Amino acid sequence: MKQVDPKKRVKAGLAVITLLVLIQFGLLPFNRWQQETQERIIQVHSEMTEKKKLISQAEQIKSALTEAEAAFKKVEALYFQKITNPETLQLRLQESLETIAQKEQVKLTSSDWLHSTTDGAIRAPIKVRYKASPEHLLGFLNALENDPHFLSIDHLEIRTLPKKQLLQGTITISAYGLKEKI
Repeated sequence: MKQVDPKKRVKAGLAVITLLVLIQFGLLPFNRWQQETQERIIQVHSEMTEKKKLISQAEQIKSALTEAEAAFKKVEALYFQKITNPETLQLRLQESLETIAQKEQVKLTSSDWLHSTTDGAIRAPIKVRYKASPEHLLGFLNALENDPHFLSIDHLEIRTLPKKQLLQGTITISAYGLKEKI
């Protein structure tokens, strides 16, 4: 058997060690970097596909936005506009109720301004006491329902007066307004 020269052994060992170091610190990090780069490319491609899809739907999105804005303006028109404080809205509601009551021949005997809420839109309720014939009361309620502004009847109490064709009771009505934009 032939003996290998010790210098050649050392060289072979150094070559093996160099090869292992090159694999450990060169080839493996390069493979990891290559894999991470491929994953990033796939992710960017996916994001780009989603963005292209959104861009292709831009007209649909604009159309839906236009429809939503139109619907919002219709709803916004139901609210009293440019209200500076709840008392202003309650005053406007009371004036509106008095006008409708006079037109529908309903006698408003008294009114109380109830606590308002101002979170978001302003809600201003008023409690009124009334006397009216059944026909006139129905006309009054119908006029409230058909008012161009959204008025909610929060409470309705109806009592009959003995030996008379009149009804009396209370109605709590709320009006809604939007704060004046500054």
